[in-house]
Parts: sequence; structure tokens; C-alpha cells
Amino acid sequence: LRGGSMAGGGKAGRKAKVLRGVQFPLDEKQERNSTDAVKGALAVSTRVADANAADRALAEKNWRYGYSAHLVKNCELLASGPTSLTTEIALAGLESLHSTFEFIDAQGKVQPLAQAMAAVPGMVADFGGFDCGVIIGSEAGTPAGPVRVPYQGRLLEGGPLKAQLRSWEERGIIESDAREALGALADRTAVDLAGQHFVCIGASSEMGPLQTLLSQGATVYAVDVPKPEVWRRLLAATAATRGTLVAPLRRRAEGSAGGSLLPATRVLGQDISEEEFCEAAGCNVVEQTPETAAWICAQAPGQRLTVGSYVYLDGASFVRVALAADAVLAAVCAARPDTALACLSSPTECYAVPSTVWDDVERRLASPPAGKLHRLWYTPLRAASGGKFCVPAQPVEVATAEAGNVLLRDSYTHMQGPNYAFAKQIQRWRMLLARSRGHTVSANLGPMTLTRSILSNALIGAGVKGAVHFGLEPFYAATSSALLAMLLMHDLSSEASAANPGVPLASPLLLFSENALHVGSWRAAFETNTYTEVCALTYAAGKAQPYAAAAAGLAVAATA
Repeated sequence: LRGGSMAGGGKAGRKAKVLRGVQFPLDEKQERNSTDAVKGALAVSTRVADANAADRALAEKNWRYGYSAHLVKNCELLASGPTSLTTEIALAGLESLHSTFEFIDAQGKVQPLAQAMAAVPGMVADFGGFDCGVIIGSEAGTPAGPVRVPYQGRLLEGGPLKAQLRSWEERGIIESDAREALGALADRTAVDLAGQHFVCIGASSEMGPLQTLLSQGATVYAVDVPKPEVWRRLLAATAATRGTLVAPLRRRAEGSAGGSLLPATRVLGQDISEEEFCEAAGCNVVEQTPETAAWICAQAPGQRLTVGSYVYLDGASFVRVALAADAVLAAVCAARPDTALACLSSPTECYAVPSTVWDDVERRLASPPAGKLHRLWYTPLRAASGGKFCVPAQPVEVATAEAGNVLLRDSYTHMQGPNYAFAKQIQRWRMLLARSRGHTVSANLGPMTLTRSILSNALIGAGVKGAVHFGLEPFYAATSSALLAMLLMHDLSSEASAANPGVPLASPLLLFSENALHVGSWRAAFETNTYTEVCALTYAAGKAQPYAAAAAGLAVAATA
């Protein structure tokens, strides 16, 4: 994608890039324009309940900075219900994407993504053309232990973990339901996932649950790109655990049974070496979408799979990989109706937030976490910036068809961009649709986290670290990953969880609000999009110690 579009062909004298896999649709200029495709699908979804709002989305001229209002509107419509209408809104958006986005296979054949995925049932017997590679952890068969959470150089379990959960709750870092759900698992001296089957699409994700699932003895079917360095990391992650990792392997040319090309299972240390494993493992979910779905459908027959999407790519490619993963989820659910789904929401989306949290937002306006003296520069900064910075947060009140009103918090930020935000909305639509069809759905809020990608970006990293000034506590990746894995375990085992499709919800959007690990972002006094840049500058001014110089610099920047 270049300037929001990708040319359908190359310029004269320049060799055109060969496109493969899931692609944005061609527009009238024969370009693959991400903005038009995203706006179009969002408008189709929104039009189910509000034609005028859909027209406003299509007419938006400043999409880069105006997109969030249209996503919030879509979330309002999803939140209002009833569930049948929410399902129609989600389904319309997904069907639009699957019918308009194209899939280009290895032979160059172009067809709608939905048509390409229709071939999946006929590919399952052949495992999508892949073999299976198996890594058995060295601790397999040993007694299960408690779940442990890395935090500030310690491994917390049992009583110390529960004490830390209480501390986070008291400081508004997590909510009481998250403390209760995590505390119930912390009470267990042994958490054994042996015999449970999880698929991780984007298995190497820093915030994904793979490491904790393997440690507790689960079998994890790992889907990730065919890059040896990725699989060396995954092999190392599995080595000293009680679990088993299964990976798609490139099929050997000579076949696996007397020269026939039948699916084979190769066990590390018995049938394949580490080097051979890492060279052969992996599949590209964007370019091998039907094959990936077929390989997953063929695993653990007769057992329930929990399939989680943890994919990410930069820019417009995030929409492509999110849609590819969505197509895989849809295919697996169609083939195996007992499938459970999982994903991680972003802290920078739109959430239904309890009224008690909004009460605390007002309190923090009067008594900032950094101290009351800081009120002296918040208001002048807001005035000097023309309302760009430190705008008090206000809820979006939505009447629901099921029970009363819900209060939404708009947490979208300009920094993330419209493609990121829309890719996360694709996940929301899928989770809402799957739950309405009877699937268990675990969709927990992934907290603000200091991942490698965050730390590699100086500005974003400074903003995340500086968030402590506003009462947030960003976690490191190992902490977030372990806590989110625990919530996944809770969702799959608790009949009272919102993940259970039989549990009635006052609003469908509450699926994404239960057990929120928001690290304080829900309770921040200011609109999310008006304090993130302030976070970066307060950190730069003294590692989250704000000085008058930072405020002056922001005022100058805002008026420049």
C-alpha cells in the first residue's frame, strides 16, 4: 500500500510486485485503496441500523483523523441491541469484507475471499497440504502446579498473587470482577490443562497465551509465519514445559508413506531435527488462508478446539491479516460447531464502562493521581492548545433494548490510525456473531503493554511509560500474557462468564468489558486522545515527573 492505495499493476519499465493472498479490492482506478475498502465495509455494517450514519462515514473527507467518530457510532449501534440486531450489524460488515476482498492463490487465480474459503472442506482430509510437527515438553507427564505470573522480577502465585490483585484493584488498575476471576485461579494449587486443545494464530505474539498454556500442560497448535527464527523461539518456549506444541510443516517432496503424499506426523528428536523442524515449520495465514483453515480443522478430531487470533502487522496489512484470521475462524466454526473462539481487544477501542468507574473519573479530575498541584497546568494547557490536550472525559450514553442504559468510553487514539482500529473491529464483529450462534467466546481486554514493538518506537514508548502520571500502570509483556491466559482459562471453565453464550448480557458490547485489565485507562480523567501526547512529553521531561517546561512545550506545539 502506498498513500492508502496499491497499484493493480506496475509502472512502465518497472516490474510489478506479485500479489498473493488476501488483498484489498480494486477500485475504479484499478488500485487497492485501503481507505475506501474500510469505509465501505463500515458503512455497510452501520447501514443496518442507521442509514444516515452510514452516509456520514462514506462522506468523511478527513478519514485519518475523523474515523473514530464513525467507529464509535458503530459501537453504539452494537451496544444498543437487541442481540438479533447486533448480530445483523456484525454479519453485514463481515459479509461485505469476505465478498469484496480478493484472494490470489499461488497460481495467480483471483477470486473473492469467500469463494476461496469455500474450498476448505475438501482440503481437510489432506491437512491443507501440510504435515504435523510435534514438540513434547521435557516436563510432560509431571504433576501440574499453580499458574505463576511474572511481575517486577518475581513469580507470583497463591497468596502473593492475590495480594497484588487487591493492590491493583484498590488503585483502579483492574476492576473487581477481574480480581475475583484471577483470584479464583490463584487459589488453585494445581491448574492442569492436559487434554485441552488450543490453536494460537500468531503463536509468537508477546501477549498471546502460548507460554502459560504450555506450562500448564495444554496441547497448542501453533500457527505462525514460516521463518526459522520464529520457530526457534517457539521451540525454546516449549522445551521446559509440560505441554505439547504442534505445528504445520512443509510436506516432504518424497511423501511420507512409500512415496505417497499423505499427511505425516514428525516428532522432534525422533523423526526430525531442530534445524529441520525450524526450516519446515509455519504457514502464511494471509497467503495460505484456506490451507491454514483446513490444517486446523484436521487437528484433534472429536475434541473441542479453542481457536485464538493473536495476529498483527503494521499499517493496512493489519486489516489483511485480521481478515485472513477471521476467515480461518469462520471456517473452523462452520466445520466444528463446538469450537470456542478467543481474541484480545485493544485498550484503545470503545468500551461499555460501569457508572462506578465514571464516578472515579470525576474524582480524578478534582484530585489527579499525580497530585492536586497538577490541576494548575491542566486547564491552561487545554486552553492554550485550543482544546487539543487534557479534555475531561465524558461518557457516550446508549439506551439498550435489553436493560437500561450503558455508558461508553471512546478510547480511540489518532496515533494508532484507522486501519489498526478497523482491524480490531473485524474481531469484534466475529466474536459477537459467534457468541450469537452458540460458541463460547473469550474476548478480554489486552492491557497497555511494553512490548518489543512499543519499546522500539521512541515516541509511543515514551507515551506508554509516561501514562503513570495519569494513574495508569502499563505492564511488561510477560505479566500481560500470563494474566490474559488466566482469564482465558476462566472464560472456558466458568458457566457464569460472559464468554458463555447462555449468559444474558444487558448489552452485547459488555462481552468485551468483563474482567478488564485496563491498567487504569478506563479511570483516566481525560479523553484518551487528549492525554496520550502529554504522557510522552511528561516522560521526556523527567520520566513521568511533569515540569512546567513540559506544559510550556505542549502549549507551543499546540499553537504551532
